[in-house]
Amino acid sequence: YGAIHENCVGCHKAQKKGPKKCSECHPKKKK
Repeated sequence: YGAIHENCVGCHKAQKKGPKKCSECHPKKKK
């Protein structure tokens, strides 16, 4: 989970706009 969270945070930091949902950066794949 840590790696996934870090990727999400990195994505949000890359988007210098307001916070975005994680799914906007890397949508969850259907299991």
